[in-house]
Amino acid sequence: MQENDFRIIFGNSDEDLKKEKEYIQTFVQNNVVGVIASTNHPDADIYRKLRIPVVFLDRTVDNRPSVYADGYEGGKIAAREMIARGSRRITVMQGPASIRPAQDRYQGAIDVLNRHGMDYNVIQTTSFSFTEAGKWAKELFERYPDTDGIIASNDIVATAVLHEALRLGKNVPDDVQIIGFDDIPLSSLLTPALTTIRQPAYDMGRASADLLIQLLENENVDQKIIQMPVTFTERETMRKVGQHGKNYCSRKLID
Repeated sequence: MQENDFRIIFGNSDEDLKKEKEYIQTFVQNNVVGVIASTNHPDADIYRKLRIPVVFLDRTVDNRPSVYADGYEGGKIAAREMIARGSRRITVMQGPASIRPAQDRYQGAIDVLNRHGMDYNVIQTTSFSFTEAGKWAKELFERYPDTDGIIASNDIVATAVLHEALRLGKNVPDDVQIIGFDDIPLSSLLTPALTTIRQPAYDMGRASADLLIQLLENENVDQKIIQMPVTFTERETMRKVGQHGKNYCSRKLID
């Protein structure tokens, strides 16, 4: 946006819809010409009633302009890698129901798990915040203490799960493997470093800005919904393929 001489106003709603509405009102009062939103409430009336262009980033809803990663493929990759590395009692942490990319990740994971006849449990979450993630991590190990593989809804949640696993004295990845989604900078700094599904966040940000500028300039936009590819980032919270450990058996997976 700065390269194209636009000034930017930032607002962090902390996943609070009331605060989000207040920010939108403030933006409108300051005559903003467009909005890029990473909201947990893309269906909210505050966005439908805006008379300026809105681009959803890391979110998508209906056929409105949006830039997001291929969560379904990311979920499939996470499940395939978890199985290939020997986990047999897997827990999937399902992200907020209102966020389609989060549900895509969940669906991709369980489709692969079902296809391979794997046992799995589900922990339903309602946000991506670290504060709430700690609560869900404790709930996970209380309900499923023998889980040996966790597919988290994002890296923040995965970080909380890793913290709780280590607090309980579990060895990661020998006792329990953990995979996140996003590849935020923190992920590589953890001990052990977090294995995750990387979405191209910087490229997604640039694409959302480019799309908003096109909408502002009334250009004929051919592609208003942009989905970007994801990749597997291997670090230390999952075993190497072929590394035999407790309850591990190697098998070739066919998607």
